Amino acid sequence: FGHSALRVYDPIVGIDYAFFYGDLDSTKDSFFLNLITNNFTSEFKRIRYSFFRMNYRFNQRDLIEQLMFLNGKQKQLIFDLLQATVNNGYYDYLYFKNNCSTALLNVINLAVPDPKTDRTIKSLTYRSSISPYISDNPGLEFVVDLSLGIRADKPIKEIFLPINLKEYLEDRKLVNRLVVNNTHSK
Repeated sequence: FGHSALRVYDPIVGIDYAFFYGDLDSTKDSFFLNLITNNFTSEFKRIRYSFFRMNYRFNQRDLIEQLMFLNGKQKQLIFDLLQATVNNGYYDYLYFKNNCSTALLNVINLAVPDPKTDRTIKSLTYRSSISPYISDNPGLEFVVDLSLGIRADKPIKEIFLPINLKEYLEDRKLVNRLVVNNTHSK
């Protein structure tokens, strides 16, 4: 499904961090039980961007950056909110409502309020939006379908996947330009 992070880069003061919610370990024995019961406590992290990017390269994952149009006050507010969250460390991860994309969207919208409140993604359910990412692995698709249950058949009312967040930022014209860092060739 991908992952969302927010990079804060200020070469003048020497800051280059990736902030991200939802540092989940799917190798833990309780991962799928927690997914079924929607009972995750997840960590919010801040790491040097160079390590973040190196991890994506190592795992042969694509990394897409969107440069945002923000004024100085908005940038500072986002940074302050992210720093405060790092100090708290953990939060309740809710697969549909408080994941890596929705949590970052909430931070962005505190700095740059969105007058549009309806973010329904037309004709998509949670299940239909994730199916293309797992359909080539029937075993995983079965486990995910079973784990998510009937709640996955509801229409998506909020930004849910990283691709939805990317498109949302583009629609709001908060994005200056897209920088695609392909970390591997397919």
